[in-house]
Amino acid sequence: MKNFTLFIFLLFFLTGFSQNAPVTFENGEFGSTWSFTTFENGTGAGYSKVSNPFPGGINSSATVGKFIAGSSASGAAPYAGFETAHASGVNGIGTFTLSASNSIVKIMVYKSVISDVGIKFAIGNGGAQQEIKVANTKINEWEELTFDFSGKIGLFETINIDQIIFFLDFNARTAETTNYFDNVTFSAKPAATVPTVAAPTPTVASTDVISLFSNAYTNVIVDNWRADWGQSGNVLSDIQIAGNDTKKYTDLSYFGVITEANKIDASAMLNFHIDVWTPDVTTFKIKIVDFGADGAYQGGDDKEFEITRTLTLSGWNSLEIPLSQFTGLTTKAHIAQFVFSGSAGTIFIDNVYFNKVAIVAPPAAAPYAPVTFETGEYGSTWVLTSFDNPSGGSTASLLAANPNKTGINTSNTAAKFTALVAGAWYTGFETAHASGTNGIGTFTLNETNSTIKMMVYKDVISKVGIKLARPDGGSTGEITVTNTKINEWEELTFNFAGKIGEGVSTGIDQIIVFPDFIPEGTTRTADHVCYVDNITFSAKIAAPVAATSPTVAAPTPPTRVATDVKSIFSDAYAVYKAGDWCKCWGQSTDVTDELIVGNNTRKLSNFNYQGITLPGTEVFDLSDMTMMHVDLWSSSATSVKINLINPGPVEAGVTLTISAGWNSFDMVLNAANFPGINFSTVFQMSLSSVPTGTTVYLDNFYFYKSTVVVAPTEPTVAAPTPTTALADVISMFSNAYTNVPITTWRTDWSVGSSLTDLQIAGNDTKKYTNLNYFGVDVTGTIDATQMLYFHIDVWTPDLTAFRVKLVDFGANGVYQGGDDVEFEVTRTPTLSGWNSYDIPLTEFTGLTTKGHIAQLVLSGAPAGTVYIDNVYFSKTVSNLGVANFEISKVIMYPNPVTNYLTIEAYSTIEKVSVYTVLGQEVLVKSPKSNSTTIQTSQLSKGVYIIKTAVDGKITTTKMVKE
Repeated sequence: MKNFTLFIFLLFFLTGFSQNAPVTFENGEFGSTWSFTTFENGTGAGYSKVSNPFPGGINSSATVGKFIAGSSASGAAPYAGFETAHASGVNGIGTFTLSASNSIVKIMVYKSVISDVGIKFAIGNGGAQQEIKVANTKINEWEELTFDFSGKIGLFETINIDQIIFFLDFNARTAETTNYFDNVTFSAKPAATVPTVAAPTPTVASTDVISLFSNAYTNVIVDNWRADWGQSGNVLSDIQIAGNDTKKYTDLSYFGVITEANKIDASAMLNFHIDVWTPDVTTFKIKIVDFGADGAYQGGDDKEFEITRTLTLSGWNSLEIPLSQFTGLTTKAHIAQFVFSGSAGTIFIDNVYFNKVAIVAPPAAAPYAPVTFETGEYGSTWVLTSFDNPSGGSTASLLAANPNKTGINTSNTAAKFTALVAGAWYTGFETAHASGTNGIGTFTLNETNSTIKMMVYKDVISKVGIKLARPDGGSTGEITVTNTKINEWEELTFNFAGKIGEGVSTGIDQIIVFPDFIPEGTTRTADHVCYVDNITFSAKIAAPVAATSPTVAAPTPPTRVATDVKSIFSDAYAVYKAGDWCKCWGQSTDVTDELIVGNNTRKLSNFNYQGITLPGTEVFDLSDMTMMHVDLWSSSATSVKINLINPGPVEAGVTLTISAGWNSFDMVLNAANFPGINFSTVFQMSLSSVPTGTTVYLDNFYFYKSTVVVAPTEPTVAAPTPTTALADVISMFSNAYTNVPITTWRTDWSVGSSLTDLQIAGNDTKKYTNLNYFGVDVTGTIDATQMLYFHIDVWTPDLTAFRVKLVDFGANGVYQGGDDVEFEVTRTPTLSGWNSYDIPLTEFTGLTTKGHIAQLVLSGAPAGTVYIDNVYFSKTVSNLGVANFEISKVIMYPNPVTNYLTIEAYSTIEKVSVYTVLGQEVLVKSPKSNSTTIQTSQLSKGVYIIKTAVDGKITTTKMVKE
């Protein structure tokens, strides 16, 4: 009985934590009891298990799987296929993690057409990596296809896989096709037998090196690289790997390297270095022989010592060995021989040299940190390789002087990375694998090291990413954090606690940094210079528990005229037509209504798809509406598609990507979003979830007429009246003060910029149209040495950049008299509203003297119109100044935009509205957080106005959709 119990336990353990294969469909074997679910196959018959109709060739088995793929006309998608159930144990693929031992999947197919065959794996929450496709090459004959999943090892969606998905005819079909498959197997990817990349390029200065063999240095004379001492084997070949000279030894037993004619004096050296690559040698020995002062072999004063290293297979091993470990080599001034030996096999060697750079002593355990890049500390000797900037890798040194030794970082050295315009959106740099103390070391992510902090100094606001990787290419995936400061050191925190225990959390030996991680598919408009420093690892930050249901109600829709809304489901509006949400379409979805903080909310459980129907010939007439709105919340669905359906049926719709929290979507009712749909005869609607089997909460599902809002092109209220005391002000232009004399408010060297003096609500104001730049000449000069701020009120309907330059003529008071100084600052104005700027004079860093200010130069881009008022210097900040404005500052990127626009603020974003230049509202979202992403792919190309409400203030910005 005990033995039987142990057997049952082992059977459960083995089948519960590995893939169930081979899948043969034979009685008593995997596949014979499996249930496959067909999807997106129209009226096609789908999957069944049948007798092998064509036994012979490579497959004479009795039973196989069969899939009849439906035609496009029958409603089948090109990606029609079938899948096992999740968590189905021995009646499915089991639960396993993709690894080097099982990443090659083979399948036999028998098909009547040439087309792609696809295989995809999924995890319990529906997450999946994209399918891998391989086309069959034979018709009406069994053929085995091979799918290489090794490139997906370590990705989140390949950990705890419990579903396999097949696409036997991944193709748009004009007719049904019948396809058979059998004998699905999993095996290891064959290890590489030769290197495809060169050994890492050394970075030690040539003055600190005595090199025997390396393209990076001038090499000393070596008598022989394979001494004939009567040994067998050891065939030497001089080859190139990726253009780099390399030595290859096959049938290794031992071989000698001779430097007797020109003995090496390594007495000043500290380390011996060699790079070794092998597919099969696990033990590698290095012996160094010194002939002593008499220079003769066995002359009585010879010294030698041998050390042993265990090699990692199929990858470069960079061995940096302190000469102090060669304990018997008590003299090093007359080195004449090297002896290399090991277990039988093949080795490739490169970069054989001595050096005198001290190795940083490792801490008790990796990760090796803090990474300070200072001489003698971690990072100072690391090889940092850039990638995709603009293409390929570069090992050019990234170490540079600290650009600003103030604030939180007064160190001398940092890593500098310039993300080029031509660089990929994900460009960055990385340490080498298996680099020991010349890298991050090898470690397991755990509760003691899962919080990574890094200081950054950047010239742009954008995301910064960190990713940790293993030698097999598996990685944690990047975690990103956005910097909030420009040209100032700032420490960012990256929380990797959620990665602890994942398959890729062990054996980590590489850190990858993305200093300017812009949205996928976008490009930079300028090169961005980024510095990083002081990378530390510390204890876990507890990850918040993800909510499985909303704790707050969906945002309350705005009040609208009843005739402007046709509501399907919302407490905010009268129901137009609720429709029937019955479980009568063969779906698994259960529809219930719940109260969320007193608000009726529709819950879709076990959600795959759901229909909404009307009785008889009744229709939803949406022809008088222009927009569709819906609020969605889900912790498991990644997207929901909403289709409108005409009789026929003709079906089309939009896919809405779901992120954390409530997602508010406003979609234009047009042919781009709903191709082929007649909005006056919508008789059904459908909703579907990706992945299936999710829970989604829905509210405020309605159609409406968009409000037309015309952005004002000129101010109707005066600029705010200044409150700074007269005694603290030198005013150039303001009704609130006595102004100093000004010679002209538009010099004759101004470009464009027609000037009009007018009144706004009874207040004197200056208006400049067709603004390029204009100069203001002071009568005499202004002594602003006691002033602290420059103030100006600006109103513009179209400028995205406004620049202020102050010019001081110096003590001689003469233009270009030799002591002139000037400096210009830039501001991004909020459109169609007054911007009150109090600019610290310390920000005009080039304005080193302020006792003889003679000119003011104002400019902007693009050419447009600007109104100005209250131009003065002051000793204090206005209560209406920049201090208050900055609180609600809004950052948007990228701009121009293609698919997604990210909006960030320093406080809660209450609402985001998108308008056309004609004032038509086309999109509304209520994020209720300080960061949000708006899907813009459905918008037509052109210019849009973005209005963002933060803390009750409205920020208006132009956006260009490409």
